Amino acid sequence: MGRTSASSLSSSSSAAANSASPMRVLLQGQYGIVLLLKFLSSFGYFGLALVLVLRLTDELHFSDSLAGWLFGIFGMSISVSSYVSGRIADRIGIRRALILGSSITGVARLWLATTDNQTVCIVLLCTLLPFGESFSLPVLSTAVGATSTPGTRKFAFGLFYSTMNFAVLVSGPVIDYLRMRQGSTVFGIHIASANKCVFTVCAFAAFLSVAVAHLCLENLKSDRKARSSINGSDSDSVSSNDGHHHHHHQTQRLSGPAGSSSGCSSGNNGLPLWCAASLSGSSDQARFRRFSLLVILLIGVRIIFRHLDATFPKYAVRAFGESVPFGLFYSVNPLVIILLVPFFSRDGSHGSASSKQSSSSSNSGVVGSVLSYVVQLSSLDAIHLGCWLSTASVFTMALSQSLLGALGFVVLLSVGEALWSPRFYEYIYEVSPPGREGEYFAFSNLPLFLPKLLSGAMSGYMLQVFCPEAPCVQGQAMWLWIGISCMPFAIGISLWKPLLLAPSPLPDTVHNSSPNGKAELAAGG
Repeated sequence: MGRTSASSLSSSSSAAANSASPMRVLLQGQYGIVLLLKFLSSFGYFGLALVLVLRLTDELHFSDSLAGWLFGIFGMSISVSSYVSGRIADRIGIRRALILGSSITGVARLWLATTDNQTVCIVLLCTLLPFGESFSLPVLSTAVGATSTPGTRKFAFGLFYSTMNFAVLVSGPVIDYLRMRQGSTVFGIHIASANKCVFTVCAFAAFLSVAVAHLCLENLKSDRKARSSINGSDSDSVSSNDGHHHHHHQTQRLSGPAGSSSGCSSGNNGLPLWCAASLSGSSDQARFRRFSLLVILLIGVRIIFRHLDATFPKYAVRAFGESVPFGLFYSVNPLVIILLVPFFSRDGSHGSASSKQSSSSSNSGVVGSVLSYVVQLSSLDAIHLGCWLSTASVFTMALSQSLLGALGFVVLLSVGEALWSPRFYEYIYEVSPPGREGEYFAFSNLPLFLPKLLSGAMSGYMLQVFCPEAPCVQGQAMWLWIGISCMPFAIGISLWKPLLLAPSPLPDTVHNSSPNGKAELAAGG
């Protein structure tokens, strides 16, 4: 009886939430503060990443190869540290974790901005800075889940991702402006080194995050924990984000059978997530293996994105001259994301006849047909298509060493990213066990940061061989090899897509929130 009343309460609250726009519902709580923290975190991280290789080679006098390795090790260290920081965040809470991570990040960035010692730089890039940075994505992603409802979550993650890209959009012109003003005075401050100035601004963003989290953010707790305690450890009553249809379903968690604690339970002696999953039932094991396979296959497309940080700025300077505004080209990526993600994140599965008629009338023509097709895609289909578009983008640079070729590379890369990346975030939160969201988002960082090691090492070697100095005469060959090296990952997603869609050997959850809901769950589970 308690479970029935809780289900009715969930349905009525979801219906009330759906009567208002998702934005209005979200901004009534702490979601706006989370978006501000995401902006500051992304501005600092991507701003630093964009000039890191230039600072290492031009000012600290590292070779192209060593600078690439350091860039890669820095990214890999974030990936390794994120598992630890995710567990810490699950224990101490979202607010304290954000304060801790931002404090460490701010100190490390400021230290890097002021030191000219190569040894100190290496130590910071391999230890303190990546540990601080590793708190950002898993903690803020969990905060989005905690400040949204099932009916607004898809929109919340789409806007969250757009906020990150808005921060990148701002960081590019800021970097170009500081580079143009190098040697002059801005607001009474003499800019002797534009790269050092960028690092200082990024440090300030981290310290501002500390202040915002301390003064404005409440102690957030995932609503999934509360629903788990009400509905049982292995069941959730979830309503779709359509106000007219509600779907109630049982959820078999990755953490194990009902009655066990979520994630790595004490029965598993606190083993890491992947170890605990391998010790649970055969259904859990199969589901986690599929999840892991998808995460690994996404490494290829993330390598291309990391070349936008590690390779493109240095390549652009050597191919097109010191005055090239590579920050402006870099900003094209978030601009495309901001414009496309809201359309790609719409719910095209349900809706009243009037809303569908309105949508069809406003989205007529080829563009409307494409958008209608995209919003109906399952999570795996969107990831599949987006990865292929992003992989193909690098070949535009191989065809033409020109500013137009560079623009085509960034635009096509960005369209693919707008397709797959937000849907990947949404999927991770839905499949993670209550109370273990931080660890699942941390594990998902594999396709976000681990490719930095590969792209960093490849970047340094490629630049040293094909583009050692200006003018760069073999840039097309360099980008061709980069594209060929990433192609097997996209092919792997196509070849193993039937396996990722295969049903579990034991009954699993079926997400019925879209026509392709069964495919979405099988892909995720």
